[in-house]
Amino acid sequence: MLLLGLDVETTGLSAERDRIIEIGAVLWETECNQPVKIYSEMILEPSLTGVSKEIEEITGLNFELLRRFGVAPEGRLFADLAWMMERAAYFVAHNAPFDRGFLTNFFHRYEQSFPDKPWIDSLQDIEYPAKLKGRNLTYLAAEHGFLNPFPHRAVTDVLTLFKVLSHYPIAEIAQQAAAPTLEVTALVSYEDRNKAKEAGFRWDGAQKKWKRSMKKPLFDPKKYDFPVEVVELG
Repeated sequence: MLLLGLDVETTGLSAERDRIIEIGAVLWETECNQPVKIYSEMILEPSLTGVSKEIEEITGLNFELLRRFGVAPEGRLFADLAWMMERAAYFVAHNAPFDRGFLTNFFHRYEQSFPDKPWIDSLQDIEYPAKLKGRNLTYLAAEHGFLNPFPHRAVTDVLTLFKVLSHYPIAEIAQQAAAPTLEVTALVSYEDRNKAKEAGFRWDGAQKKWKRSMKKPLFDPKKYDFPVEVVELG
């Protein structure tokens, strides 16, 4: 089975306001657990006038690099990505809603159609061992016995994602990815907040709740020693 791993580096967190500055894509053959096509490009959109110091510190990318090596969002870029997308059974990303949102807006902004294919989210769709408390790629790589030499660069993050994914039953994960997503809220007091954190919940500052998303087959209320509230997102 061919999977297409996707990752974007961006100028911020808003898929509507911010811009993609790098795209990494890896076509991965699951039978041999190997990349068969690797694509990496810095992107220079016409509207981009700079990169913040914070983003430069995270990614290593600055506006001068983009001016020198960035490609315009035009025919060749979209043709190369389309070739890879057509061949993949699933798209894969770590925190897929983020990458999916940016890529969809990016394609539509330049009047390109974005393929409607199922996504696997390596952040939510893998049932990691309970001892693994962190879910960022750098942590997961280390816990699986290797290091990503260039974290927060798009294509190396995708390769890291696939090396982690290769430790898990991909056919089962792909099947689970089609299941409904649940939003689970931990009903804990302030004193018990660490219980939620240790169980993989994240603090939602806007709603002031400990929450996490997961696929329905992975939800087991017996795992938690506190009550939870569950909403099916579809």
